[in-house]
Amino acid sequence: PTLVGDGQGGHPAESGRPSTRFVVDITAIRDGQNWRSTSGRALTIVAGDRSDVRPGRAIEAAGSLSRIAPPLNPGEFDVRDNFRGDGIWIRLAIKDPSSLRPGDPAEDRLADRWLGGVRAWSRDRLDGAIDSEEVSLASALILGRREEIGDEVNEAFVRTGTTHLLAISGLHLQVLAVALGLVFHAAGLTRAWSATGVALAIVGYATLVGLTPSVVRSAAMTVTICLAIIFGRQSRTLNNLALAALVTLAFNPTDLFDVGCQLSFLAIIALVWWVPEATEVLEAGHRTIRDRLEGPPSPLDDLERKFEPGWKKTIRKFSRWIFNGLLAGVVVWLAALPLVILRFHLISPIGILLNIPLILITSVALLTGGLGLGLSAVWGPLGRPWGWGTSALLDATSRIVRWGGAISWGHWFVASPPRWWVCGFYFC
Repeated sequence: PTLVGDGQGGHPAESGRPSTRFVVDITAIRDGQNWRSTSGRALTIVAGDRSDVRPGRAIEAAGSLSRIAPPLNPGEFDVRDNFRGDGIWIRLAIKDPSSLRPGDPAEDRLADRWLGGVRAWSRDRLDGAIDSEEVSLASALILGRREEIGDEVNEAFVRTGTTHLLAISGLHLQVLAVALGLVFHAAGLTRAWSATGVALAIVGYATLVGLTPSVVRSAAMTVTICLAIIFGRQSRTLNNLALAALVTLAFNPTDLFDVGCQLSFLAIIALVWWVPEATEVLEAGHRTIRDRLEGPPSPLDDLERKFEPGWKKTIRKFSRWIFNGLLAGVVVWLAALPLVILRFHLISPIGILLNIPLILITSVALLTGGLGLGLSAVWGPLGRPWGWGTSALLDATSRIVRWGGAISWGHWFVASPPRWWVCGFYFC
C-alpha cells in the first residue's frame, strides 16, 4: 500500500491506547505465499503511534481486512456513504505497530511525498509559533487538519452549528483572496497581475489543504473571477456557480451526494439570491410602517442625516452591518435547516448569533496565522508575534463556542423528516 493521507498519532483507540488513522492505496495483497496485484483504497487504523509514516511512501502492512461497519442505531449517520465517495470500501486494522514497515522506495509517489512534506513542515511551524492549547484549532483553520481537535471542543462546534469555521471552506479562500488582492494592489501591481497572483495563490493553497468539495467550489469560482479580470470580461454569478459545480463533479462525481458539498452550494445560492430578496422585503415593510406612523421622510430629514456627526454615521453603519449579518445568517440557516436536520438530526439556533463574531475572529486568525507561517519560513522568530495574536484569537473562539454549546436553548436533537419531504422542499 502507498500512504496517501497524513498519519496522525495521539488519538485514543477503543483500548485507550494511541491510534493512527490514514488511507492507503492498495497495489498488491499477499494470499499467504504470493503477492497478487490488486487495486482499491482502505481506511487503515494502527493500534499505536505511527505518525512517522508520511504520505506518498510505499509501505507493507500486516493486518485484518474487513468491511466498514454500518451504523448501529436507526437514523444514525452512515459513514460508509462518505468513504464510498472517496473510493474506500474496506478497513485495515493493524494491532501491532511493528507490523507496518517501509516498502520499496521505487514505488513511492514523489508528488505526494513532496506535498506531505510541505504539510508536515507547516504543521511543525505552527507548533512552534502558537500555544499548545490552540495549535489544534490553528491546524484545522489554516491547514484543514481537524483530526487533532479534542472531542470536547469538536462536540461544542457541532452543537453550535459552527463546524464550517474549522473545515477549510469557501469563506477561508475568499478571505485569503481579498487580502491578497489588497496586498498586490497596495504593492502597485495592475489589476491583471494582481488577479494572476491571487489565482495562483488560491490554487496553491487549495492543493495544500486538500481538494475537498467546498474548497474546489470556492477555488473554481475565485479563479474564474480572476480570469475574467485578466481578460477584461464580465463574470456572471450564475455562470460562475454552474462552472464551479461542473469542476467539482469532475474531480469527484460522488460529491453530488456529499452533504458538505450540498451545504456549500446551498449557502452560496442563499447569499446571492435569497438574502437580497429578504432584505428588499424587510426594507419595504419598514418603509411602510414608518410612513404610516411618522409620515414620508422629507428632504430636510435626508439633509440632516447627510450632515450628522461622524459618530452617528459610525453607529449607523455598524448597526447596518450587524443587521445584514443577522439577516444573512438567518436566511442561510433557514435554507440549510431541512438538510441539516435530515443528515445530522440537529437544530442549532445559537449558531446564528455566534457566526457574527466568530466569522470575523476566525478570518483575522486565518490571516495572522498564515502571515506568521510565511514569515517563519524566512526566519522562525519573525512568525512568533503573529502566532501570539493567532493564539489569542483562537482562544476567544474556543471560549465563545464552549459558552454557546453550554446554553440549554442553543441546540436541540430532533428526528429527521422523510427524505422525500426534504427533496420536495428544495424542489419547491
